[in-house]
Amino acid sequence: LVLSAFALVGADSQRSIAQLQVATRAVVHTREVLEKLGEISTSVSEVESPARSFAISGKQSHLDPFYTAAKIVPEKVEELKVLLQGDHEALEAVTHIEPAIGRQVQAMKEMVELGNKMFRGSGQRKLTDEASTLMEEVRTAFSALEKKQRGELAGQQATVSAKSQGVTMLGLSESVL
Repeated sequence: LVLSAFALVGADSQRSIAQLQVATRAVVHTREVLEKLGEISTSVSEVESPARSFAISGKQSHLDPFYTAAKIVPEKVEELKVLLQGDHEALEAVTHIEPAIGRQVQAMKEMVELGNKMFRGSGQRKLTDEASTLMEEVRTAFSALEKKQRGELAGQQATVSAKSQGVTMLGLSESVL
C-alpha cells in the first residue's frame, strides 16, 4: 500500500514538474516577445531622432546612429515574427503594422537624402509629418500588442506560481511517505 501511494505521488510529481517546465518556458517566451517589441520601438525611435536632428542641423555626425538603426529595424521585425510563430493573432498584428514601420524608416531616409542634397524646407516638412503619423500608428499597434502580451504574461506567471506550489506540496507528500 505504501509503495502504491509512493508510486502515485512520484508519477504525479513528474507530471507536475513537466507542467511547471512548460509554464516556465511560456513565461520566458512572452518576456522575449516583450523585449523584442521594446527593441523595435527603441530602434524606430533611433531612426527618427537622428534623422530629425540632421534635418535641423545639417550635421553629418547625426547620421551614424540613423544608418545603424535603419539597418537593424527590419532584422528585429523578422526576429519578432519568428518569436510569434505560435501566436497567430499577434503575428498577424505585426505583419499588419510592418509596412508602416517600413514606410516610416523610408520617410526618414528620404528626409536625410533631401538634407544631403540641401533641399531643406517643404519636402522635409512633408516627410516629417508623414513620419510622425506613421510613428504614431506603429506606437499604437505596439502598445496594443504589448498590452496583450503583458496580460498573457500575468496569466502565465500565475500558472507558474500555482504549479510551483503543487510541486512543493507533492515533494512534501513524498517526504512524509
